[in-house]
Amino acid sequence: SDNCTDQANLTYEVARVDADGNLGTRGSDITFDCDDVGNREVALVVIDDAGNEAVCTTVIQVQVGSCPDTDCGNINVAPTLNVTGTITKSTGDAVNGVEILVNGQSAGEFNGSMGMLIDGDAQTGMVNAVIEALKEDAIDNGVTTIDLVRIRRAILQLETFDDYQNIAADVNNDEKVSTRDMIDIRRAILKQIDQFDNVPSWRFVPASHGFGATTWATPVPFNYEIETSDSDMDASFVAVKMGDVTGDADVNAGRAAGTFTIEVADAAIEQGSEVTVSLTSAQLSEVLGYQFTLGYDANNVELVSIDGAVEDYNFNLDRASEGVIAVSKVTEEVQGDELFNVTFRALTNTSISEVLTVNNEIAVSEAYDNASSRLDVELNFTDNSGDYALYQNAPNPFADRTTIGYRMAEAGQATITV
Repeated sequence: SDNCTDQANLTYEVARVDADGNLGTRGSDITFDCDDVGNREVALVVIDDAGNEAVCTTVIQVQVGSCPDTDCGNINVAPTLNVTGTITKSTGDAVNGVEILVNGQSAGEFNGSMGMLIDGDAQTGMVNAVIEALKEDAIDNGVTTIDLVRIRRAILQLETFDDYQNIAADVNNDEKVSTRDMIDIRRAILKQIDQFDNVPSWRFVPASHGFGATTWATPVPFNYEIETSDSDMDASFVAVKMGDVTGDADVNAGRAAGTFTIEVADAAIEQGSEVTVSLTSAQLSEVLGYQFTLGYDANNVELVSIDGAVEDYNFNLDRASEGVIAVSKVTEEVQGDELFNVTFRALTNTSISEVLTVNNEIAVSEAYDNASSRLDVELNFTDNSGDYALYQNAPNPFADRTTIGYRMAEAGQATITV
């Protein structure tokens, strides 16, 4: 139990820590001698009145000192390298939960910055080590269809990437940005893969690396190879989330810039009949791309086919029998307002609006306007039984322009009063 012991009544103990992380004899102090010269790991234990304990460890450096009665003989003290540094994205934002490895062994997990002591060789006076960083993460974190839009523009030389964006885009690790990278990134967005074949989810470039005329003009290192007699060193890393060329790992946080409205004509469906549902949007020519999960009640309808201005690779149909399919599409240069068509077979008497939804079950539902701002995606069912209809404007809210859709019984002049 925790009886909230006053700080003045807490008990403190210290102990040595062996190579396996076990605590030695605990007491109020530790005595070090000549055999302990160098770096030693110690633990501080705090105990309350109820016997609850908290333990933290640190590394101290035992030195010979200058006391006249100290005589450790001709002891060879191993050199110690004090390594510090930051772990940030190229924007300067701190990256948390990063494990630092020294010669393949974990030196701990760090948040935005790090610090450690590395022992060298007492005979040579040199410190030799390899320092690398590792962060486990879902590959689709921060990776969306807007990244595909930007990569496509870079391939077509409509946009120029900086060095870190090039590294982020090169998910197949062939030192170039190509449509092969787009294929793997789209598969990650659609959750058809849970890891890239040739790169981890995050890569870490030494901040000291100087890029040449192009990103891969010289080999890009992803660790520090150290051979030094210095006592201090900066080992900062620049973190790169693979596939995320926009650098927005929290892309879904915050308010959307507006709404991308998908329109579907509602209709009744009789059991045993087939119906083709057209998904359209008056905004389609105004967005750079979209992604969403289309849900349908698998107890009432079953998927027959998908067609229209799409390709098979735009979809993940692995869970079609469960009533969810994911889509990711770059829409630059698309003409018209049709997204695609879906044909269903009715298993019961139902209606389109009762069985169809847009959700985030597989791909997060969002679209991107011409400024690359994120838009929410909503499904709007229209009633074709009447002759006239006025639809919700989109985007909403808007700055200088919005689209207002309407339907008339026949073509002619229309007046909208605001």
